[in-house]
Amino acid sequence: MLAASWDPPEHGMTLDFAPSRLLSPYRVLDLTDETALLAGRILADLGADVVQIEPTAGSSARRVPPLAADDVPEPDRSLYWSSYAANKRGAAIDITHPAGRDLLLRLVATADFLIESAPPGEMARLGLGYEALAGANPALVHVSVTPFGSTGPKAHWASTDITLWGSGGPLLPQRDEGRPPVRIAAPQAYRHAAADAAGGALIAHFARVRDGKGQHVDISVQQSVMEATLSRVLSSLIGDVDTLAAGGVALPLPTKWEVSDGYVSLTVAMGTTTGHFSNNLMQWIHEEGHCSDEIAAIDWRGMQRPTGDGEVAPELLAEVEGVIRAFLADKTKSELMDAAVQRKLMVTPVFTIEEIAASKHLQARDFWQAPPDSPLPGTRLPSFPAKVDGATLPVGRPAPRLGQHTREVLVDELGVDAREYERLLRDGVVR
Repeated sequence: MLAASWDPPEHGMTLDFAPSRLLSPYRVLDLTDETALLAGRILADLGADVVQIEPTAGSSARRVPPLAADDVPEPDRSLYWSSYAANKRGAAIDITHPAGRDLLLRLVATADFLIESAPPGEMARLGLGYEALAGANPALVHVSVTPFGSTGPKAHWASTDITLWGSGGPLLPQRDEGRPPVRIAAPQAYRHAAADAAGGALIAHFARVRDGKGQHVDISVQQSVMEATLSRVLSSLIGDVDTLAAGGVALPLPTKWEVSDGYVSLTVAMGTTTGHFSNNLMQWIHEEGHCSDEIAAIDWRGMQRPTGDGEVAPELLAEVEGVIRAFLADKTKSELMDAAVQRKLMVTPVFTIEEIAASKHLQARDFWQAPPDSPLPGTRLPSFPAKVDGATLPVGRPAPRLGQHTREVLVDELGVDAREYERLLRDGVVR
């Protein structure tokens, strides 16, 4: 735990200890719901002691699908919760109750970070705004994740995943001419913001290492999704071509192609930067006798517009498409992946979920891990995507059961009297 006159731990920010303990001296209070659970999971993977504080009825994230079979107790059925709450401990406290609020402030005095995703003003209404938190611990890094930030004219606006994408810009290319844009796959705007929340917490921590002071890190989902596709959305402002409507423009050639065992994503790229990849592809096809000299001689580096307008006759483009389609039809995804590496091609397999789960590459990196004593036996969870000093950061703890560590955190560590704890249990303040 940090104090206003905090001295850095002996190991500082070096790697002279187990990579899984990078943040081991630090405690994080995670008050987020399903929108921002990822932030605490990232810090937990880095070794922080993350305590998930949830309502006594259970976090709403516990009800987010997909859900396991009915024979699993209801609070533990969510695979979403199982993944994003892994590596954390859990305590159930009703922070809307005055006694619960006081407990949280006592925990804040022992913590280094607090992350929450409450609507703007909600924490202050509960007596847990930044001033109250900083009063309990001036060195606390308080991270809030909200749709449009905690200040500004849109701070209190309602939002959905699709409106956040629209307000941030990435929805613009996802349109047909003449109709509104379509949504971007599964809801994920908040995932970008949650990752930014973890990064913002560590940036604030870096400053705290120098001056011992905490601060409020204010994350806006709108700004996070804007940054997520910055080059695509804002490139026209610095002189690039306008962003194309993905559904309203006839592309010269497909980007998804059928192969013998599924599909690949293969781009016939144009222009000085990427056209050589297409030249490499056509050279390979020509070597195997599947295209004419005329097609093999096309220099795709000389085409600057992605539509190919005026560069190649439509009839020739149609012939190119047919040649590629026939060439790929009897190739496997594995063959094409090997060729992509050897011949420098812009192609990647479109993997099924089963193929991802069985990936030898991910297996070699220890990516899928089964934490011990999981309420969902046999479930493998994704680990931290980066290795640190050559080591995989482990998934050593399953998502907590409801109230699993409440007594441990409050009585054993915070020092709450056992009789007081029993009274809090009877009053429904804790679970």
